[in-house]
Amino acid sequence: MTCLTGYFIQPSNQNYNFSTLDENWIRAERKGAAAVWSPTGLGVASGHNFLDAGFFDAIYDDHINAIGLAINQAKFYLYSNSGGSNRDLIDTYVLFGDPAMLYQSTPTGPVLNYFTAHRATGGIELSWETVSEVTLSGFDLYRREPGGTWQRINGRIPAKNIGQPQGAAYTYLDAAANPVTAYEYKLVVIANSLQSVQTLTTTYMPFVISLPFLQK
Repeated sequence: MTCLTGYFIQPSNQNYNFSTLDENWIRAERKGAAAVWSPTGLGVASGHNFLDAGFFDAIYDDHINAIGLAINQAKFYLYSNSGGSNRDLIDTYVLFGDPAMLYQSTPTGPVLNYFTAHRATGGIELSWETVSEVTLSGFDLYRREPGGTWQRINGRIPAKNIGQPQGAAYTYLDAAANPVTAYEYKLVVIANSLQSVQTLTTTYMPFVISLPFLQK
């Protein structure tokens, strides 16, 4: 957060371009910014902190993906928590861009440590573990016989630590599976933007053949 990078009220003329930094970011072709939440005046960091906190709470805790709604919530947060100070920022911070634009909150790296399947009492147990769940919503599971068609086998399983940097371990018992049949399983990770962000597959084999060790 800063000051005056969106001070748009000074008009340009034929001799000087007084466009602000943020205006230039928005207008740049094939680069720049899709949207800028911009200071059109002066402010102090202690006030900006309330806007920061309210905005990130909206995105990551309340899963509000529309930029305009998240900004409104940030301004409500400042109004409610700043003790009456810095309320000028409610007017002077302006969005350059489309308030209906959706923030696509998806991770940029792997979010799963492992995904396995093994025989258990009552069916086939699937196990997996996440690295972090900051941007996760839940998980979908699919099963097929080798070469067959994928079939979804669960209602969406919610993430345990939605919006948190901690990972978690999960198990799911596929009670409808025949434990003497070979299967392929697919785990689809769903982000809070409701997009799939990672897919892992694993194979269940019903038999393990052990051969005796022969020594010359």
